[in-house]
Amino acid sequence: MIVLLLTIKVLFLGCVHVQTQAPHHETRPVLVHNLVPVQIEEPGEVRHDHQVFFEAYDRFCELAGTDDVRATALEYLWDNNETDDALALARKLESLVEDVAAGLKPFVSQDRFEPIPIYLVLGCGVSDGYALVADDDVWVFVDLVVLLHRGRDYWKQARFLLAHELGHAIHFSYQPDFAIESRHGHEEELWKTLLAEGIATHLSTQIYPLSDKEAFWGDILDSSEHEKWVRFAESERNDFGRRIKDYLEDPTTDPDVVADLLYVHDFDDLTRKRAGYYYGTQIVREYEQRHGSVLEAAYEDLVPYLLSYFDG
Repeated sequence: MIVLLLTIKVLFLGCVHVQTQAPHHETRPVLVHNLVPVQIEEPGEVRHDHQVFFEAYDRFCELAGTDDVRATALEYLWDNNETDDALALARKLESLVEDVAAGLKPFVSQDRFEPIPIYLVLGCGVSDGYALVADDDVWVFVDLVVLLHRGRDYWKQARFLLAHELGHAIHFSYQPDFAIESRHGHEEELWKTLLAEGIATHLSTQIYPLSDKEAFWGDILDSSEHEKWVRFAESERNDFGRRIKDYLEDPTTDPDVVADLLYVHDFDDLTRKRAGYYYGTQIVREYEQRHGSVLEAAYEDLVPYLLSYFDG
């Protein structure tokens, strides 16, 4: 499934390498950071060298998507002869990593914080990026398949995406109970996801000099569209609160509420989507005004703020 891998050790940059093995396409060495040509490795060797990451990534794909989604994404890549574009995109993203990662320094505690590997993968196609956790390890991945699939210019959102996913990585390094595999039952799936996205959005403005508009939507929405989205989120807060209450009592009554709050399945009328990111960020900022850094907050510490916000 994974046919290209780039890892960059951020904070302490220096370990950089690319491997690729695409069916029916010639493999070639790639120059990274103007260093030296890197040897191509077979997929089995790549998985062996990065076994813990791949195991965590495979679990993420199983939890977050379906086989149909993964097959469609990879078929798109090969049918459209996109492997060269994927390598070109990897080079473009590579140039952004050091700049974005420099913003991590204020969060680093040398006795607890290890360098965060960032993997650029031709992946399963269910998410453009996220942070993964296994034991004491934390990684960020960006799926080039998704970026290519969404259009030629979507990669330009990468600096916002990287800042957001590094926000997840910092948060999960402090509070691994928020990671996707630790969300048990429909209540935690909703609340932990909403909080995690709010925390990552909030942290992304501290990692990289982003406005709220950029942290929420990058360059996808212009200023007037962003203002319309904020108005929508605020106007629908009570309605979402009612829907959430019904969902928590019986998830079969409104199975679409999680997707309506948090996910984008198409790009039609984005001003009415992902309001949960706005709600989560507002909740996180309210918590920090009263208690300081949200990184020290356990899930149980934040639940009362969730309930109060939607009871509003």
